[in-house]
Amino acid sequence: MKAGDVIGKRTLVRRVEGRGRPYWLTRCACGREKVVREHHLANGLGLACLPCARKRQGEERCAP
Repeated sequence: MKAGDVIGKRTLVRRVEGRGRPYWLTRCACGREKVVREHHLANGLGLACLPCARKRQGEERCAP
């Protein structure tokens, strides 16, 4: 992983060290920023911010 990579709806801004584990400052497609654990990104977790994830789930439920 490197800065500028896009994973799901998140763009990796910069790597952040914390609690002995690697984290990434990420920016969702909607513009919200969040620090996410690298392990979660690598395993497909936290690929969008909560409002975007909820919006997508609502769209999937309404799809015929």
